[in-house]
Amino acid sequence: MGHATSRYKRTQSADEVTRTCRRCRRRYKTVDADPDNLCEDCVRDAKRFEERVAQDFLVGRYPEFELVEIFDVKACRVTVTKDAHGRVLDYVEFEKPHIVYTAAEIHLFKQKREDAGQILPTVDPREI
Repeated sequence: MGHATSRYKRTQSADEVTRTCRRCRRRYKTVDADPDNLCEDCVRDAKRFEERVAQDFLVGRYPEFELVEIFDVKACRVTVTKDAHGRVLDYVEFEKPHIVYTAAEIHLFKQKREDAGQILPTVDPREI
């Protein structure tokens, strides 16, 4: 009597890859080249998540952001989470006409003005 081989063993497709979702940290399998590293649940909930991040950024909860320009597209990248080594794990991008981009521009302008004021003190022309 011979032993039967398992015909029902699940085979993994050559294109199938297991990734970790950058938001919920769950493992998921995908067959496409997923540049965002988001599971299906987080993709479905992406719009609501972006709205929450936008509200929290305007209130001041997420202080880290950067203004980026890629091929004539200006965007504000708000950092949501970082790991212990300071690497960005999750971020949300808002393109130029969005209010978050405008608020980030204003914040950056004020910050540059304050930094310039600290380096070069203003002198009243009447004192000269």
